[in-house]
Amino acid sequence: MPVNTTLGASPSTEDWPCFHHDLANTGFSESKAPRTPQLLWNVTVGSIAAGGPIISGNTVYVATAEGENSTVYAIDLQTGSIIWSTPIPETMRCAPAVAEGKVFVGSENGIFYCLDAETGEILWQYQTEDEITRAHPKVVNGVVYFGVDGDGVPVHHIYALNTSEAEMTPEQRVIWTYAIEDRIRGSPAIADGKLYMGAWDNRLYCLDLQTGEEIFSFETGSDIRGSPAVANGKVYVGSCDDCVYALDMNTGNLVWVFPTGDRVMSTPAIAYGKVYIGSTDHKVYCLDAESGELI
Repeated sequence: MPVNTTLGASPSTEDWPCFHHDLANTGFSESKAPRTPQLLWNVTVGSIAAGGPIISGNTVYVATAEGENSTVYAIDLQTGSIIWSTPIPETMRCAPAVAEGKVFVGSENGIFYCLDAETGEILWQYQTEDEITRAHPKVVNGVVYFGVDGDGVPVHHIYALNTSEAEMTPEQRVIWTYAIEDRIRGSPAIADGKLYMGAWDNRLYCLDLQTGEEIFSFETGSDIRGSPAVANGKVYVGSCDDCVYALDMNTGNLVWVFPTGDRVMSTPAIAYGKVYIGSTDHKVYCLDAESGELI
Protein backbone atom coordinates (compact mmCIF):
# COMPACT_ATOMS: atom_id res chain seq x y z
CA MET A 1 0.00 0.00 0.00
CA PRO A 2 1.21 3.56 -0.57
CA VAL A 3 2.93 5.33 2.31
CA ASN A 4 1.23 8.20 4.12
CA THR A 5 3.70 11.08 4.01
CA THR A 6 1.78 13.05 6.67
CA LEU A 7 2.70 16.22 4.76
CA GLY A 8 0.37 18.02 2.36
CA ALA A 9 -2.62 16.56 0.57
CA SER A 10 -2.27 13.19 -1.14
CA PRO A 11 -2.96 13.13 -4.87
CA SER A 12 -6.46 12.12 -5.91
CA THR A 13 -6.90 8.70 -7.50
CA GLU A 14 -6.55 10.08 -11.03
CA ASP A 15 -3.87 12.71 -10.39
CA TRP A 16 -0.14 12.30 -10.98
CA PRO A 17 1.03 15.79 -9.92
CA CYS A 18 4.79 15.22 -9.65
CA PHE A 19 7.58 12.82 -10.60
CA HIS A 20 6.82 9.27 -9.44
CA HIS A 21 3.30 10.28 -8.38
CA ASP A 22 3.71 11.50 -4.80
CA LEU A 23 5.99 13.18 -2.29
CA ALA A 24 7.51 9.88 -1.19
CA ASN A 25 8.30 8.81 -4.80
CA THR A 26 6.39 5.52 -4.40
CA GLY A 27 5.38 5.46 -8.07
CA PHE A 28 2.09 3.86 -6.96
CA SER A 29 -1.42 4.89 -8.04
CA GLU A 30 -4.81 3.31 -7.42
CA SER A 31 -6.02 4.56 -10.79
CA LYS A 32 -7.15 1.67 -12.97
CA ALA A 33 -5.16 1.00 -16.11
CA PRO A 34 -6.96 -0.03 -19.33
CA ARG A 35 -6.83 -3.74 -20.14
CA THR A 36 -6.46 -3.12 -23.87
CA PRO A 37 -4.64 -0.26 -25.64
CA GLN A 38 -6.84 2.30 -27.37
CA LEU A 39 -5.59 5.62 -28.71
CA LEU A 40 -7.79 8.41 -27.36
CA TRP A 41 -5.79 11.37 -28.69
CA ASN A 42 -2.30 12.50 -29.50
CA VAL A 43 -0.66 15.89 -29.78
CA THR A 44 2.70 16.78 -31.28
CA VAL A 45 5.09 18.61 -28.98
CA GLY A 46 8.88 18.75 -28.70
CA SER A 47 11.16 16.12 -27.24
CA ILE A 48 10.13 14.93 -23.77
CA ALA A 49 13.67 14.27 -22.61
CA ALA A 50 13.11 13.21 -18.99
CA GLY A 51 10.44 12.86 -16.37
CA GLY A 52 7.33 12.57 -18.54
CA PRO A 53 3.94 14.26 -18.23
CA ILE A 54 2.21 15.34 -15.03
CA ILE A 55 -1.56 15.19 -14.41
CA SER A 56 -3.51 17.51 -12.14
CA GLY A 57 -7.30 17.61 -12.35
CA ASN A 58 -8.32 17.69 -16.00
CA THR A 59 -4.97 18.96 -17.28
CA VAL A 60 -1.75 17.32 -18.46
CA TYR A 61 1.42 19.36 -17.99
CA VAL A 62 4.67 18.58 -19.79
CA ALA A 63 8.00 20.32 -20.37
CA THR A 64 9.59 19.70 -23.78
CA ALA A 65 12.99 20.48 -25.28
CA GLU A 66 13.61 21.75 -28.80
CA GLY A 67 17.37 22.27 -29.15
CA GLU A 68 18.35 25.15 -26.89
CA ASN A 69 14.72 26.16 -26.35
CA SER A 70 11.83 24.55 -24.51
CA THR A 71 8.10 24.85 -24.04
CA VAL A 72 5.85 24.10 -21.08
CA TYR A 73 2.44 22.84 -22.22
CA ALA A 74 -0.93 22.49 -20.53
CA ILE A 75 -3.10 19.98 -22.42
CA ASP A 76 -6.73 19.02 -21.87
CA LEU A 77 -6.79 15.51 -20.42
CA GLN A 78 -9.99 14.48 -22.20
CA THR A 79 -9.47 15.96 -25.69
CA GLY A 80 -5.74 16.52 -26.10
CA SER A 81 -6.28 20.15 -27.07
CA ILE A 82 -3.55 22.57 -26.00
CA ILE A 83 -4.83 24.94 -23.30
CA TRP A 84 -1.68 27.06 -23.20
CA SER A 85 1.98 26.86 -24.08
CA THR A 86 4.79 28.95 -22.62
CA PRO A 87 8.14 29.15 -24.46
CA ILE A 88 11.27 29.03 -22.30
CA PRO A 89 14.62 30.09 -23.88
CA GLU A 90 16.56 27.23 -22.29
CA THR A 91 16.64 23.44 -22.52
CA MET A 92 14.43 21.61 -20.02
CA ARG A 93 15.01 18.00 -19.02
CA CYS A 94 12.85 17.81 -15.90
CA ALA A 95 9.35 16.72 -15.05
CA PRO A 96 7.33 19.64 -13.68
CA ALA A 97 5.44 19.55 -10.41
CA VAL A 98 1.96 21.02 -10.00
CA ALA A 99 0.77 22.36 -6.65
CA GLU A 100 -1.00 25.41 -5.20
CA GLY A 101 -2.27 26.41 -8.65
CA LYS A 102 1.29 26.70 -9.96
CA VAL A 103 3.66 24.73 -12.20
CA PHE A 104 7.29 24.37 -11.08
CA VAL A 105 10.16 23.27 -13.36
CA GLY A 106 13.90 23.81 -13.79
CA SER A 107 16.12 24.39 -16.83
CA GLU A 108 19.64 23.46 -17.91
CA ASN A 109 20.68 27.12 -17.63
CA GLY A 110 20.10 26.78 -13.90
CA ILE A 111 16.94 28.88 -13.86
CA PHE A 112 14.03 27.55 -11.83
CA TYR A 113 10.57 28.67 -13.01
CA CYS A 114 7.17 29.07 -11.37
CA LEU A 115 4.22 29.41 -13.78
CA ASP A 116 0.51 30.01 -13.26
CA ALA A 117 -1.20 26.63 -13.82
CA GLU A 118 -4.28 28.24 -15.39
CA THR A 119 -2.62 30.67 -17.80
CA GLY A 120 1.04 29.63 -18.19
CA GLU A 121 2.21 33.09 -17.12
CA ILE A 122 5.69 33.08 -15.56
CA LEU A 123 5.14 34.25 -11.97
CA TRP A 124 8.78 34.20 -10.85
CA GLN A 125 12.15 32.67 -11.64
CA TYR A 126 15.29 31.97 -9.63
CA GLN A 127 18.86 31.59 -10.90
CA THR A 128 20.86 28.74 -9.34
CA GLU A 129 24.59 28.02 -9.70
CA ASP A 130 24.47 25.35 -12.44
CA GLU A 131 22.26 23.04 -14.52
CA ILE A 132 18.95 21.70 -13.27
CA THR A 133 18.86 18.42 -15.19
CA ARG A 134 16.62 15.45 -14.36
CA ALA A 135 16.10 17.17 -11.02
CA HIS A 136 12.35 16.92 -10.59
CA PRO A 137 10.90 19.21 -7.90
CA LYS A 138 8.59 18.46 -4.99
CA VAL A 139 6.26 20.98 -3.32
CA VAL A 140 5.08 20.94 0.30
CA ASN A 141 3.26 23.63 2.28
CA GLY A 142 4.48 26.63 0.31
CA VAL A 143 8.02 25.37 -0.29
CA VAL A 144 9.51 23.80 -3.44
CA TYR A 145 12.51 21.47 -3.11
CA PHE A 146 14.98 20.41 -5.82
CA GLY A 147 18.68 19.74 -6.46
CA VAL A 148 21.21 21.15 -8.94
CA ASP A 149 23.20 19.08 -11.45
CA GLY A 150 25.99 20.05 -13.88
CA ASP A 151 29.77 19.97 -13.63
CA GLY A 152 30.48 23.70 -13.99
CA VAL A 153 30.97 24.41 -10.28
CA PRO A 154 32.64 22.43 -7.46
CA VAL A 155 29.71 22.67 -5.03
CA HIS A 156 26.04 22.03 -5.76
CA HIS A 157 23.01 22.62 -3.57
CA ILE A 158 19.66 21.24 -2.60
CA TYR A 159 17.27 24.20 -2.57
CA ALA A 160 14.18 25.02 -0.56
CA LEU A 161 12.44 28.03 -2.13
CA ASN A 162 9.36 29.99 -1.09
CA THR A 163 6.59 29.31 -3.65
CA SER A 164 4.72 32.59 -3.05
CA GLU A 165 4.03 34.70 -6.13
CA ALA A 166 4.77 37.82 -4.09
CA GLU A 167 7.73 39.81 -5.37
CA MET A 168 10.92 38.83 -3.54
CA THR A 169 14.65 39.32 -3.83
CA PRO A 170 16.67 36.13 -4.52
CA GLU A 171 17.77 36.15 -0.89
CA GLN A 172 14.18 36.35 0.33
CA ARG A 173 13.13 33.52 -1.99
CA VAL A 174 15.58 31.05 -0.42
CA ILE A 175 14.43 29.33 2.77
CA TRP A 176 17.51 27.12 3.02
CA THR A 177 20.17 25.40 0.94
CA TYR A 178 22.33 22.36 1.60
CA ALA A 179 25.76 22.09 -0.07
CA ILE A 180 27.09 18.88 -1.64
CA GLU A 181 30.46 18.61 -3.39
CA ASP A 182 29.12 16.73 -6.41
CA ARG A 183 26.22 16.61 -8.86
CA ILE A 184 22.62 16.08 -7.77
CA ARG A 185 20.03 14.41 -9.99
CA GLY A 186 16.64 12.90 -9.38
CA SER A 187 13.76 14.00 -7.20
CA PRO A 188 13.74 14.33 -3.43
CA ALA A 189 11.56 11.92 -1.50
CA ILE A 190 9.67 13.57 1.35
CA ALA A 191 8.08 11.85 4.33
CA ASP A 192 7.52 12.51 8.03
CA GLY A 193 9.29 15.86 8.08
CA LYS A 194 12.37 14.56 6.28
CA LEU A 195 13.84 15.01 2.80
CA TYR A 196 15.86 12.23 1.16
CA MET A 197 18.17 12.89 -1.79
CA GLY A 198 20.99 11.03 -3.52
CA ALA A 199 24.10 12.56 -5.12
CA TRP A 200 27.06 11.65 -7.29
CA ASP A 201 29.32 11.64 -4.20
CA ASN A 202 27.93 8.11 -3.56
CA ARG A 203 25.76 9.24 -0.64
CA LEU A 204 22.10 9.29 0.24
CA TYR A 205 21.26 12.31 2.40
CA CYS A 206 18.45 12.73 4.91
CA LEU A 207 17.73 16.36 5.82
CA ASP A 208 15.29 18.07 8.15
CA LEU A 209 12.57 19.39 5.85
CA GLN A 210 12.11 22.63 7.77
CA THR A 211 15.73 23.61 8.41
CA GLY A 212 17.83 21.70 5.86
CA GLU A 213 20.04 20.33 8.62
CA GLU A 214 21.54 16.90 7.98
CA ILE A 215 20.01 14.06 9.98
CA PHE A 216 22.16 11.31 8.46
CA SER A 217 23.95 10.28 5.29
CA PHE A 218 24.67 6.80 3.98
CA GLU A 219 27.56 5.97 1.64
CA THR A 220 27.10 3.46 -1.17
CA GLY A 221 29.83 2.12 -3.44
CA SER A 222 29.24 4.55 -6.34
CA ASP A 223 27.20 7.55 -7.45
CA ILE A 224 23.44 7.74 -6.99
CA ARG A 225 21.69 8.94 -10.16
CA GLY A 226 18.11 7.87 -9.51
CA SER A 227 15.69 9.03 -6.84
CA PRO A 228 14.98 7.41 -3.48
CA ALA A 229 11.52 6.19 -2.46
CA VAL A 230 10.06 5.97 1.05
CA ALA A 231 7.58 3.39 2.35
CA ASN A 232 7.20 0.84 5.15
CA GLY A 233 9.50 2.84 7.46
CA LYS A 234 12.36 2.49 4.99
CA VAL A 235 14.04 4.49 2.25
CA TYR A 236 14.91 2.54 -0.90
CA VAL A 237 17.53 3.66 -3.41
CA GLY A 238 19.64 2.26 -6.23
CA SER A 239 23.33 2.98 -6.82
CA CYS A 240 25.79 2.73 -9.69
CA ASP A 241 27.63 0.14 -7.57
CA ASP A 242 24.99 -2.27 -9.03
CA CYS A 243 23.04 -2.56 -5.77
CA VAL A 244 19.63 -1.69 -4.36
CA TYR A 245 19.60 -0.53 -0.73
CA ALA A 246 16.94 -0.39 1.97
CA LEU A 247 17.71 1.84 4.97
CA ASP A 248 15.84 2.67 8.14
CA MET A 249 14.19 5.98 7.25
CA ASN A 250 14.90 7.49 10.69
CA THR A 251 18.44 6.31 11.44
CA GLY A 252 19.95 5.48 8.05
CA ASN A 253 20.95 2.04 9.29
CA LEU A 254 21.24 -0.58 6.55
CA VAL A 255 18.31 -3.01 6.52
CA TRP A 256 19.23 -4.97 3.40
CA VAL A 257 21.15 -4.72 0.15
CA PHE A 258 20.45 -6.56 -3.11
CA PRO A 259 23.08 -6.89 -5.88
CA THR A 260 21.96 -6.68 -9.52
CA GLY A 261 24.05 -7.35 -12.61
CA ASP A 262 24.90 -3.73 -13.45
CA ARG A 263 24.37 -0.09 -12.48
CA VAL A 264 21.04 0.89 -10.93
CA MET A 265 20.10 4.39 -12.12
CA SER A 266 16.31 4.10 -11.90
CA THR A 267 13.87 5.00 -9.13
CA PRO A 268 12.15 2.17 -7.22
CA ALA A 269 8.37 1.81 -7.27
CA ILE A 270 6.82 0.47 -4.05
CA ALA A 271 3.49 -1.36 -3.88
CA TYR A 272 1.88 -4.28 -2.03
CA GLY A 273 5.00 -5.04 0.01
CA LYS A 274 7.23 -5.21 -3.05
CA VAL A 275 9.99 -3.08 -4.56
CA TYR A 276 10.16 -2.85 -8.35
CA ILE A 277 13.35 -1.45 -9.90
CA GLY A 278 15.27 -1.66 -13.16
CA SER A 279 18.99 -2.13 -13.72
CA THR A 280 21.21 -1.51 -16.74
CA ASP A 281 21.66 -5.29 -16.88
CA HIS A 282 18.36 -5.10 -18.86
CA LYS A 283 16.30 -6.62 -16.05
CA VAL A 284 13.46 -5.36 -13.87
CA TYR A 285 13.64 -6.79 -10.36
CA CYS A 286 10.80 -7.47 -7.94
CA LEU A 287 12.06 -7.64 -4.35
CA ASP A 288 10.40 -8.25 -1.01
CA ALA A 289 10.23 -4.80 0.62
CA GLU A 290 10.99 -6.16 4.11
CA SER A 291 13.73 -8.68 3.38
CA GLY A 292 15.12 -7.70 -0.01
CA GLU A 293 14.71 -11.25 -1.27
CA LEU A 294 14.14 -11.72 -4.99
CA ILE A 295 10.53 -12.58 -5.75
